[in-house]
Amino acid sequence: MNIQLDKQTEAFIERKVKDGTFKDASEAIREAVILWAERDDRMRALRDALQIGIDQANRGECLPLAPDLVEKAIAEAHRRIDAGIPSKRDVLP
Repeated sequence: MNIQLDKQTEAFIERKVKDGTFKDASEAIREAVILWAERDDRMRALRDALQIGIDQANRGECLPLAPDLVEKAIAEAHRRIDAGIPSKRDVLP
């Protein structure tokens, strides 16, 4: 497979090879494709999780969001951030 890159992308890859990040341009491209695939997987998982919520809402399986609950959630998020506690992930990997 042959590909053509714009000069800016090619220069970036050349810098990364020169600084030792990658042994050659092919390795850099492989890493880029791996990261691209991982991003696609995360986006797919996010879309799936959103669809679950949409489906639940459409079936009436949700509660109204009261302002005091929003304030409590925000306060809890700030408390966890200040304490250095990592976020909880309910659905996404």
